[in-house]
Amino acid sequence: MGGGLQNATTATNITVTGGVSHDVRGLIFDPVNSTWYYGTAGDGSTSGDFGTVSFNGTTATLTRLLSGVPAHGLTFDPFTNDIIFSSGNVVDQFDPTSGTIVSTFTDTNNPGDHFDQSAVDGAGHLFVASNNGNLVGIDYDSAAGHLIGGAGSTVAEQFLAGSLDDIAPLSGAGGTPVPEPASLALLATGLLGFGVLGRRRKQV
Repeated sequence: MGGGLQNATTATNITVTGGVSHDVRGLIFDPVNSTWYYGTAGDGSTSGDFGTVSFNGTTATLTRLLSGVPAHGLTFDPFTNDIIFSSGNVVDQFDPTSGTIVSTFTDTNNPGDHFDQSAVDGAGHLFVASNNGNLVGIDYDSAAGHLIGGAGSTVAEQFLAGSLDDIAPLSGAGGTPVPEPASLALLATGLLGFGVLGRRRKQV
């Protein structure tokens, strides 16, 4: 798929070339541009490399696009066709068309968050897991430009479990096309929380 590894039945050793750091922590496929992206930021670090990966047989060539960014957990967002990456207490939204970060969310309420993996629902809602047990949800469906840090976006944060680390995608590449009823119920509960939070903020 997308020029990636073709043999899914046996382990394959990959030779990594190019880039600066080969300590790849995240890998995501963008089906719109048929491009693989990687990130090298360590756990809790807001400084790593972000770029593209080109596969040729058993060789993966890294081409750095950005440095000093929180690219640890990577997610392709089919709602905006952007790449969202996160680490530390920062989440960035990268636009492949312009090749720039178009929006940033920094969790100033909980600066101790160590964002790891994230997932989107394909409808303008992002969920980011933190290693300290918090799950952050960002509703950017109605935000200006559909930006995670744009005017009109709302944020909710809930403690779920100690050492929460990863979260599976609900849609998009690597996700389940039709979520099971339990997943839909969980998502609906989260969105209800966004709605209540949004109404409270408007009344202030």
